[in-house]
Amino acid sequence: MFGAITINDDEYAFVSNLFTALFGSYTTVVRAAISDLYRIVKHDSKKVDPFVEKYELAQTSLTAFVPDIIMKGSIAEKAAFLRSLFQADGTVRMRAVDGRNSGDVVLTTISEELAHGVQLLLLSMGIYSNVSPVNDSREDRHRSYQVVIAYFSERLKYEQLIGFVSAEKKVKLRHLNNLVEGKEKGSLSELTVTNIEYIGEEEVYDIQTATAQFLANGVVVHNCFILSVDDDLVNEGGLMDLWVREARIFKYGSGVGTNFSYIRGEGEKLSGGGTSSGLMSFLKIGDRAAGAIKSGGTTRRAAKMVCLDLDHPEVLDFINWKVEEEKKVGALIAAGYPSDYEGEAYKTVVPLRLFASVQFVR
Repeated sequence: MFGAITINDDEYAFVSNLFTALFGSYTTVVRAAISDLYRIVKHDSKKVDPFVEKYELAQTSLTAFVPDIIMKGSIAEKAAFLRSLFQADGTVRMRAVDGRNSGDVVLTTISEELAHGVQLLLLSMGIYSNVSPVNDSREDRHRSYQVVIAYFSERLKYEQLIGFVSAEKKVKLRHLNNLVEGKEKGSLSELTVTNIEYIGEEEVYDIQTATAQFLANGVVVHNCFILSVDDDLVNEGGLMDLWVREARIFKYGSGVGTNFSYIRGEGEKLSGGGTSSGLMSFLKIGDRAAGAIKSGGTTRRAAKMVCLDLDHPEVLDFINWKVEEEKKVGALIAAGYPSDYEGEAYKTVVPLRLFASVQFVR
């Protein structure tokens, strides 16, 4: 048997129509002892078995999760799943504290996996939410988890993209969004990683997209970062500030890349008088700084890429830089110094950490 509980006319009409469309028929059981509106819509035929298997519906409240077919489904399919779930186990809350109104849309479940799965589904639709654990002091109760959509901008998205089945909840949500405007969610969120759990070895793909971003578990992540630099020595955005920004990124295990074409060449005039010591002198500082940092506390050093446009005054020196330094390494090794990459010969020269690239710009 496969069935669904409904507690009002809107839910009953919605579910019975679905059963007719999917299975061709249904039966209704009324639990009048609870309420005349408490109706169970069910279908007893084995025709439901492939559907249950396809959507992984043989779950309990404690072990429930978002089916893989929904995770990989279209926006419309995800919205239909979330609409039904929030209709069954969600609510619209409105509060007045110290004369201030607030409110949110909340889904409550005792399955932590379902809560985080719903959060990922919402994120895939551009809706930000939080998951909060709620303890119950009663001994026979499981801890519950609440998926909370609190920001005004996110509540509006939820109303527009997902909504509810019943008119009652639709009206309540519209009333909340009319009454409590609240905060707009920014485009970026800074989250703290509280722990990392080993789950085994899996295939990893290096993905490059048009936006230089990709989603990992619903969160936009970056392996490496592109940083800009201004033709300035000590101010924000300048050369010395770049080394600080790079150090923060190297510290947590990522790499950086920068185009240095805006930095004036050796001998060019400075606004305060005198001439520039040139791009190459500063690249040596950056290389030494990167070489001193072990990325993320691991044994490998920082990864750093330097780009230069073909029309930069020092482009030939830049191209030949590694070639000339390798000649020095050869001489040191011939003199008896160790030849390994972390040995004294390579530690003596620069650029040790840089990947060099020259760009032709029309």
